Amino acid sequence: MKTLMTTVLLTSTILAGHVTASSHCKKINWAPGKIYTIYAQFNGWTHIELPDNVLTSQKGPLMLLGNETLWEKIGGANHLYVQPNSKEPEGETTTLHVITQQGLSFNFNLRRTYQRHTPCYTIINKGDNLNNVTAALNNYIHPAAYQAQQQMTFWKAKYEEASAQQKQKVDDAVKAALRRYRHFIYTRYQWDSNSGFIGKDIVSDIYDDGRFTYIRLHNDNKGILAIEATVADKPEIIQAKYDDVTNLYRIVGIYPAFRLKYDDIEIAIERRDGITKGAF
Repeated sequence: MKTLMTTVLLTSTILAGHVTASSHCKKINWAPGKIYTIYAQFNGWTHIELPDNVLTSQKGPLMLLGNETLWEKIGGANHLYVQPNSKEPEGETTTLHVITQQGLSFNFNLRRTYQRHTPCYTIINKGDNLNNVTAALNNYIHPAAYQAQQQMTFWKAKYEEASAQQKQKVDDAVKAALRRYRHFIYTRYQWDSNSGFIGKDIVSDIYDDGRFTYIRLHNDNKGILAIEATVADKPEIIQAKYDDVTNLYRIVGIYPAFRLKYDDIEIAIERRDGITKGAF
């Protein structure tokens, strides 16, 4: 339940941030069978707004992401959010397929970028009013409505089948990644254990696997830790995900040194050899 609430709150927070910038979204006209290229900035969410709500099943929204290991997605209603979480060559591009409640299909080619790019895209149904489309559907004779329902059932079944196949591919990829990166595990981090309550009683251990840095806490995080590192000789806040089940922060990338900040308390953390021999 905690994880579900965290996801809902994250989606709401991202949505609130994009609403204020909706006037800057790039508009794209929808056409059947068209593949749209979306540039997603590394280490940041890109917002895609659809003209209709995403179709859902018992497993959630019908959103099929090609590479769920090196890309991430969340969504609800007619809003999708995607981001790449790695600099690996295999994660440079992937696909995303979505089916909406009106039976429209959307196919995206997601491409990773490191440059500042369009933070959001708005897909328009070629100027058609969806209310008119809905009214037309309601006026169909019963056989046509039945056929539409059969097609919807067919596509849901195809989605479930594709999801199962994709899950197997992801499981295999994860096992291969574990074998590949096992020798990258690095635990020789040091930090000031005399940094008061935070440093002594919350931080348990810190390690990296050559791709991500992990900060484990002794107990549930009672507040929000800000994580800051020096990038290009400038201090920069690093995005991190917190898992309240394992009490673990995950940071994309590895850094020779960074700092944890909590109110007025700061904890300096260093990699003992100061050299990042990871995947980046």
